[in-house]
Order: sequence, then structure tokens, then C-alpha cells
Amino acid sequence: MAASPAVLDAARRLEFDRYLAALLAPASVRDDLMALAAMIGEINQIPVLATNPEHSLFRLQWWRDALGGFDPDKPTGHPIADPFGFAIKRYDLPVSLVFGMLDAAANNLNDQPFTDDAALRGHLAKSETAGFLLAARITGASSSAGLEQAALDGGTAYGLARLLHRLPADLARGDMPLPATLTAGAGVTPETLSVSLDVAPVHAALVTGVARLAGEAAAAHRRIAAGLGNLPKPARTALLPAILAPLYLQLVRQSRDPLREQHPIPPLGRLTRLLAAHSFGRFG
Repeated sequence: MAASPAVLDAARRLEFDRYLAALLAPASVRDDLMALAAMIGEINQIPVLATNPEHSLFRLQWWRDALGGFDPDKPTGHPIADPFGFAIKRYDLPVSLVFGMLDAAANNLNDQPFTDDAALRGHLAKSETAGFLLAARITGASSSAGLEQAALDGGTAYGLARLLHRLPADLARGDMPLPATLTAGAGVTPETLSVSLDVAPVHAALVTGVARLAGEAAAAHRRIAAGLGNLPKPARTALLPAILAPLYLQLVRQSRDPLREQHPIPPLGRLTRLLAAHSFGRFG
């Protein structure tokens, strides 16, 4: 069954990297990768649009119930949940990975920063690495040697890069996605965030922290770029969005103020990188 307009629209609007990667995938798995992208986008959008945390938690619980107990004979009627629910059954996808994504989205409703770097990496493993592992299951690459480490590095590189790129928007909303060990040393709390960013020493400490995390993302990308060529084509297809991490990091580094200025992603740059990786195996 071809992906519905609702699935294509959600994937394109909310997870454009994964949407483009799915377009480059073999036709046999393309629609299910689109359903995965749409599901990830819908879940991640819940905390972004949250006006009532309790209502948002209720929505996340609905997704947990709908996907955890999905019955192909009794679909929910939801235009995104049902196509992905069928994919869960078709590929025997680990629902635990989906639940981890829902936990990560719920954590994003909390206005407290991550306690430390380890907590941030754990969050990225649930939100980003899980997406790559689910994609690998769909493409038939889940048993590939080296896949789990590549997915972990991909989740770290891609997740950190996107986090840093959208940091100005998060800070403008009053969210602090950086580890508390960094922000505490800079004298920042969620309650004082709006005024603390204007204090020169605090601002400088946070910019230093951004640079450190960008370096960690770049190192993780170098690891995945070095090993991805040794993985079979289905695994590379599943991990394809991760090769965009350097593009996001380049935009962060070009910013005069990475806490306040966000450069838009050039559509051609994104597409050419994906095409080069897909066609020629250029992951660097």
C-alpha cells in the first residue's frame, strides 16, 4: 500500500531529512520508512507545541497504547499511527524502541536541563539512535555487524548537531536542552535563563559549552563516516540522515551567536550530501 498523503505530508513537514532519505530508499521499504519518519515527527512535535503538559502527556500515552497494542484487525483510524502500526507487525519492530522515543518526548516536556552529559547521551540514544535502529529493521539490516555502534554514533552526531542548530529557538521558548553541569557552572537556571543569557560571563560559558558539544558531534560523525562504508547497503540506507550532521554543525559555527542566531538549512546542500552518500558512499 502506497504511503498516504497524510504520511507524506507529516514526514515532509516534520522530519524532512528522513523524508528525503526514504525517497532514496528501495521502493520495497520506502513507504514504511515514510511511516517511521511521520511517526517520529508527530511524537517529537508534541512537546514543541505543548501548552498544557498534562494534555501532552495524555497524547503521548495515547501513542504508547495505540502502538504498543496495535491490532491490524482493529486499526485506530489515526492517519499516522495506523501505517506505522502495520509496519511494526510487518517487520516485528521492537516496541521498546518506540516506547523509548515516547519517554524522550515526555522528558522534553520537563523544563529542567539534563543532569549531565551522560543524561543527554541517554536521551539521544532513545530519540535518535532508536530511529536508526528501527529503520535498519525495516531495511533488513538489523543483524549487520557494526550496526549498533554505527547507529549509536549516528544518533550522537545527528542528535547533537540538530540540538545545537535549533538551540536559539529552544532558548527563545525558555527551554534549556544543554546539560546542567554546563549551565550550573555558568550560573544559569531555568528560572533565570531569560536574564542570564545577557550576562557576558554566562553567555561566554554557554558558547564554550556549545563548541565542546559540537566537537563531540563532529568526532562521532568521523567515526560513523569511517565505518559506514564497510556496512551493507541496507544499513547505509537506514543511517543515511546521519551524514547531515556536518551540515548542521557548519551552520552552528557560522553563527555570530550560536545562542541567538539560527541559519536556515540550505535545501540544495542537504540534498547533494544525501545523494552523494546514497550514490557514491561519500559519508565524510
